[in-house]
Amino acid sequence: MTDELSSLIEALENTDTYDRENALIDLYIFLRSQNYTLPKAENTAIFIELSEWRDCSLRDGVESYYETKDANELSKLEKSMKKYAQQDACNKCIVGIRIYQEKGDFSSLDNWIIDNEWAINDFLVELAKE
Repeated sequence: MTDELSSLIEALENTDTYDRENALIDLYIFLRSQNYTLPKAENTAIFIELSEWRDCSLRDGVESYYETKDANELSKLEKSMKKYAQQDACNKCIVGIRIYQEKGDFSSLDNWIIDNEWAINDFLVELAKE
């Protein structure tokens, strides 16, 4: 693990809830721009996807996240999210795939994300620290 990645993960461990979101954003940008992986490499894709999923919901509505994916990407996303089925965020991401495929209403999913933003952030921190 690089020094920069280690320091970003350490920042997550040592921040309060207000600064945690900034630390998560810094880690996300680092992972995307440097093509690095988290200590547990399989957590990296979930971390990145859930970060984008949450951010799309908070910015434009979660439907915009699913619109950027083709059918193959959605299938891969569902498979990877199922590995973390015990996590509400992963289950809700899968629910969103169904809503998108059925051309349904995303308002309840957007509301869930808004109401659970801190829980999603906490799960992202756990993925980074695992």
